[in-house]
Amino acid sequence: MEKVFLEKGNSKLALDIMQGAQILELKLEVKNSSLDVILAFDSKNDFFRSGNFLMFPWVNRLENDELRLNDRLPILLNPKKRDSNGLPIHGNFFDAKRKLIAIRQNSITLSAEKFAEDFPEFTETFYLEKNSLSIEIEFFNPSNTDMFFSFGYHPYLKLAKKIDELKFETNLDYYIPLNEKLLPEKNFNPRPSVEIFGNQNSLKNIKLDHLLLNQSESEKTFFSLLDESENLELKLSYSKNSSYSFMQIYTSEDRNSIAIEPLSSTGNSFFNTKANLCCLRPNEKMKSSFKIELIDTSKK
Repeated sequence: MEKVFLEKGNSKLALDIMQGAQILELKLEVKNSSLDVILAFDSKNDFFRSGNFLMFPWVNRLENDELRLNDRLPILLNPKKRDSNGLPIHGNFFDAKRKLIAIRQNSITLSAEKFAEDFPEFTETFYLEKNSLSIEIEFFNPSNTDMFFSFGYHPYLKLAKKIDELKFETNLDYYIPLNEKLLPEKNFNPRPSVEIFGNQNSLKNIKLDHLLLNQSESEKTFFSLLDESENLELKLSYSKNSSYSFMQIYTSEDRNSIAIEPLSSTGNSFFNTKANLCCLRPNEKMKSSFKIELIDTSKK
């Protein structure tokens, strides 16, 4: 089995379990029809330019691929992919083969076929509703020592129009400056997001590759694309009690989609004391989820 599917009303999800549970298709129901809301994974193109993939046990980039944690022996990450600066990028599971754990009426649960010895095991569950997809990940530490890691997802979202024709809403009110290698500064201080967005709520001519966070008291963190002429809102969100703390927002070069990445940590997570590195004690579990939903704003 290479592909698994879910349908709910007019909504449909297709996953490629041979390629890291990449999303081949995500249609969400709206106005008694459905709309493609993700740039479907295309194996003919660069792996990181479409679809949706897990970043784990680190997110985005690291300055080095040899780790020393709590005076333990060095951990060699053996990264699958490096960026143009030679930095390890996006973890080791983005294209790892998955095995099917369960298919239920509106959910698919998967696990990696093999895990990394020094990092937690995990399962991913995809919950499809008529107008939303939620992705939940559960980590488990089967060892007798603490395990440190970071994780996130990298979905490319879209509506029918180019992003320059769309508006946006968000409560991401601060950003973390990145250096020329797209790593957070060692002693970063978040700066107001208005410095990036100005006073506009249109994505026209805004070029983003920014790490943002929500420092307000809001129960949920979100970033939405708005097509006002069609009364549509496409929202990615996570709640305050999830383990996500940051979003990386990247506007694709062709301006047809936008990557909205929920992250537990900043990039360079093992080498930056401010990065918000996750830790699981022996036999401990943790869950985290985020949601992609398509909303008919005429009914608000």
